[in-house]
Amino acid sequence: MKIFKIAVTGSAGSGKSLVCKRLNELGLVTLDCDQIARQVVEPGEPGFKDIIDLFGRGAPGHGGAGQAETEETDHQ
Repeated sequence: MKIFKIAVTGSAGSGKSLVCKRLNELGLVTLDCDQIARQVVEPGEPGFKDIIDLFGRGAPGHGGAGQAETEETDHQ
């Protein structure tokens, strides 16, 4: 049996989640890298400490500056 690996990519709202849901319904295994990325930076995970050490408590999503504020700062 051959094992195929495919990547579902695209911009926000392009239907990636819908495609993966359909693949799951067909019995295929999918891996959600966005979900994994969120998990590795949850409080208590080593990635969380790394982010706080690098950016401080003002890191987006960690009780500090919001994403819009951070993006605005990045573009100035």
